[in-house]
Amino acid sequence: MDAKFQVNQIRNEREQTKSEGTTPLLEQVMRFGFQNGVPADKINAFQQAVNKVFSSKPLDSEEDTEVQLFIAAISKLHPFTGLEEASEEIFRFPEDRETHKAILELDAPERIVLTLHYLHGIRLHDISRIIACSEMQAQESMRAGLLHLQEKLGVSDTAAAEKRIGFAAKSYTRIEFSFTENEETEKENPQIAETVPILAPVSKRSKVLLATAGLFLAGVIGTSFIMDNAKPDLPLTAAEAANENQITVEMLEGWKEQYNEIRESSPKRLGINEKTYTQLEYVKKADEQMESLLSNQNAEKMKNEQKKMQRQVDELMLQIETPKEMVMLFSDAFLSSAETQKFLVKYAQKSKELMMLSEEVLLANDIELAKVEVNGELSAEKLLAGSSEYSAEVQNLLDSLGERGLTIIKHPLEERFITRRDAEALHASRLLSVDYEAINYVGLLMEEPYFDEKGLMQPVGHMPYVLTSLERPLLEAVNSSSLYQDFELIFQQAFFLTLKGGEGQSVFDRKGIVKEEYQDAWKQLTQQSGNPLIYVMMPIVEEMEASGWTSSESYDALGYDTIMEAMEMEKTGKLAAKLPNGEVAIEQEIIQLDQHDYTSINKLYKSFSAQHDLELLKDVPPIDVMLLFQHANSRGDAETMWHLLSKELKPELAEYKRVWRQQSNFKDYIQWIEVSEDHITRVGASLFLYPVFGPKEETSYLTFTPGLIMDGNATWLVQNHLYEDYDLSEKASAYDKNVDALYDEFKGDLDGKVLNKASPGEIGGLLLKAYEEKNSNMLSMLFEEEAQGADSLMTQLEGRSVPPFSAALNVAFYSDSFYNNGGIENGTFQFEVQSDDSDMAINQLRMVKTPSGWRFGDLNMY
Repeated sequence: MDAKFQVNQIRNEREQTKSEGTTPLLEQVMRFGFQNGVPADKINAFQQAVNKVFSSKPLDSEEDTEVQLFIAAISKLHPFTGLEEASEEIFRFPEDRETHKAILELDAPERIVLTLHYLHGIRLHDISRIIACSEMQAQESMRAGLLHLQEKLGVSDTAAAEKRIGFAAKSYTRIEFSFTENEETEKENPQIAETVPILAPVSKRSKVLLATAGLFLAGVIGTSFIMDNAKPDLPLTAAEAANENQITVEMLEGWKEQYNEIRESSPKRLGINEKTYTQLEYVKKADEQMESLLSNQNAEKMKNEQKKMQRQVDELMLQIETPKEMVMLFSDAFLSSAETQKFLVKYAQKSKELMMLSEEVLLANDIELAKVEVNGELSAEKLLAGSSEYSAEVQNLLDSLGERGLTIIKHPLEERFITRRDAEALHASRLLSVDYEAINYVGLLMEEPYFDEKGLMQPVGHMPYVLTSLERPLLEAVNSSSLYQDFELIFQQAFFLTLKGGEGQSVFDRKGIVKEEYQDAWKQLTQQSGNPLIYVMMPIVEEMEASGWTSSESYDALGYDTIMEAMEMEKTGKLAAKLPNGEVAIEQEIIQLDQHDYTSINKLYKSFSAQHDLELLKDVPPIDVMLLFQHANSRGDAETMWHLLSKELKPELAEYKRVWRQQSNFKDYIQWIEVSEDHITRVGASLFLYPVFGPKEETSYLTFTPGLIMDGNATWLVQNHLYEDYDLSEKASAYDKNVDALYDEFKGDLDGKVLNKASPGEIGGLLLKAYEEKNSNMLSMLFEEEAQGADSLMTQLEGRSVPPFSAALNVAFYSDSFYNNGGIENGTFQFEVQSDDSDMAINQLRMVKTPSGWRFGDLNMY
């Protein structure tokens, strides 16, 4: 039998490759089965049955692996399902257990569509293919399922039901599924399989280890690898059919021939000569791997392990291929996280070697290339367009850039060209888009190099993004992962150059003051970075600011290894204690407001409101601080609320009382509150905590909920904010009367002092009132810049769908320190009105704090 025919036949055998290439998806299918009622003790048998159905059918060219697997899974649900409630050990939170039970009680069509879409991220288009219906029918099933789930959970609207599904999704991802490939039990009786998978919450550490486990490149890669050259299948000989897993001499020779074909064609495709090609490190490694893998000795050793050998051959072929072909293969494959990481590392190493070769050509032809200009400036676009005037060497490089996976740009600081990776196809990959570490890594590859022997090749203002994009994955990567390892030295050197500068890149100006762009970059590195960057940068910035940005002992003591020492301390758990509130930890907690016991809150309010002693709040849980703040609001106690605010941008007490208006109680529009450690963000020395709030009413998304800040002393305080929310559906409210009175007093002589009596929300009401009365002169005084033109304001507001005051159903104003921009406080005035189709329409206008008080901003911003 022809060796190449034999190889192509084996590589295109779906029965041999599909099941091997879908291990990550099979785990997803197991989770899908559990979400649709497959009991814990039948999960493995279910998985085996699905795998058997999937492997027995040829793939349709129009359907991907994921779609076919779910089709197989749905076909096997009925024999295995049983509506059994999950144990408390599986779901840590009773709300998630309740959601799981409610999902199981849905009719099958609704349940399947909901779980596919919300828990597995499958688009409606693909769902319609999976369940063999129209997209409209799938959408209707999802809508009906949400409505029924809303009823079963007793929540107010479908948005709340979606929120509950989202929380349950987190619990589902904590469940670890382990499975066996033994099909014997399922063959005998699929309903009595006894292999029990592991179903228990998984720690963060375990997740990382699981993500990096597994083999490289499933058989489906090998299948697509030579699809273009595949020839018609030939039947196996009788001798071969006797042992389909046996490696033959013909197979071995076929693999060698396939390797040699790729290797022999690559130099021409890459635009380099054979001698240069053989000196490439990735080629040397591939040759060594080929000699070892395809040796007679190894073939004898693995003679009965054809499938295992095939996987190793697939990896070998990928190793010798060009970057362009690697990317094409990746786009057709479904890889696990670990497989994707190994693929990307090989791609990075290979393309980096080719970048260096390309740079040599650019440098050798720098005189010729210096003439490639447009309007007196070097133009990479003109160079890439090609020209018959270029030398053969330059044109050869341009012709081979695509195969090398590269592009050409102008050096950011010098008058010459350099190469960078053109990884747009990878960056746009659907598979990578759901893998944060991988897509982040590809983005970093595309911007490399970050520096050369003279210093940074990126604007210093871009370096905080680069460094923070590297810090997190370098901290989270386990030792067995090769992804990002090459970036450790880049991170270290880039950080040092960002702090100390390079040749011709002075950090200080002629007066000895840190340049403004470096000041901004350094301050950004203390904001929302990881602990190591904050730990190193915080004292430097504080000392520099104290000295007028001229000196800092911490800056002088900064060594080349300082940042990596901080990284190591973080990895070993020793750094947190060195940061303000670094050891603060909170347990995940969800409270139902209507069922909560407020005895302790009432007691805390009584003691705290008497003297406003912040020591009383030390170690008080964050939810209790939030409830205490709302309790003070319900009592009309503005002063206590002011004392509960963090110091950041905190107004004077008199100013706070002037604009403060009592708001509805939390319990009127919020059903539950959740806090967890995942909701904490560090910004310099402060910790920010943003609880999750479950709305009670459909219109409650107009409501504003502040965050919490811990500045020190283990004490949570409420983030400084202003907030007003008024229901106008019933007229003659206190808000209506206040706005009417202010309007009548203001319209007489348009004395701006009248506005000193108004809160920001009431000024918003005046705008709606003046718009309704077509009082353009009054409108102009409500804006930051009166020069906007009173006559045009009416037209602009109409274009913003601003309603008349009498038509507004709800208005709200909110602002917090998050909206502070360069010392200018910004806020939002939001309004709700009935639209023509009977739905609620919402719009908003920007407001800004001026020396005269709160006013509306420039409408042209929108």
